[in-house]
Amino acid sequence: MLFSWLPVVSGVLGTILSGFVFVLNYIIGLVKYLPYNGINDLYFPWPKVVLSYALILMLIPLLLKRMIKLTIPVLSVVLLLLLFNTWHKYSVFSQNRMVFYSIPGHHAYDFIRGKEHLLVVDSALAHDQGKMDYHFQNSRIAWGLAADKVSEDDVVENRMLQLYYNGSFGMFGPYRFFVPGGRRYYKSGSVIEVDFVIISGKKKQNLQELLDIIKFDSLIIDSSVPYWKQKRLEEQAAELKVRYYNVNRQGAFLVEM
Repeated sequence: MLFSWLPVVSGVLGTILSGFVFVLNYIIGLVKYLPYNGINDLYFPWPKVVLSYALILMLIPLLLKRMIKLTIPVLSVVLLLLLFNTWHKYSVFSQNRMVFYSIPGHHAYDFIRGKEHLLVVDSALAHDQGKMDYHFQNSRIAWGLAADKVSEDDVVENRMLQLYYNGSFGMFGPYRFFVPGGRRYYKSGSVIEVDFVIISGKKKQNLQELLDIIKFDSLIIDSSVPYWKQKRLEEQAAELKVRYYNVNRQGAFLVEM
């Protein structure tokens, strides 16, 4: 502003400042090549932030001004932080859940046991790393999961997770599920029993035909189902008094075990 009215001087100063900004950005960029340059996947929820700030604010007068009376409060905050971390670690190692995410135009199912998990997604989503990070990274860090383990296959078998899926029928722990996938199924001598039927994709589905061959507790409409098909399925489910969950409107469907 001071030299803006001088055409030559303002241009020179602008060039110099641009050069300084470029050099500064370059130096900051070099940090990523240093060892231990950062911490990845850090889980720091707001209670932990509040406790950490309280600890810092009490440590300063305790150490600099020797306010011994702050010793017990400091130790109390440290104990709370340790309890919080212990509880989180226990929650991570004891978790068992199945998650059907809400990502418009895609299907994404996550099978989680402890720190291990397998994310079953369509190929378009699997190759879009930006979208994968946007939708999954926060929950993965909060749940303490290992780096994303993704499968695009129609057939999945993972003994560690107790997961089996052949493209139509699947089992995860005590739960059984069925994904029709647009195929035509015919009634057999006995009705198949599953916990969930998962509707995916654009192909038409007749809910009455499904009820003739499969007995299930809940119908899940995943986020790869287009709007017109969602409305049709919801109307059919209401008529047939079938319990359903539409992740497009209600958000991710989570099953805890």
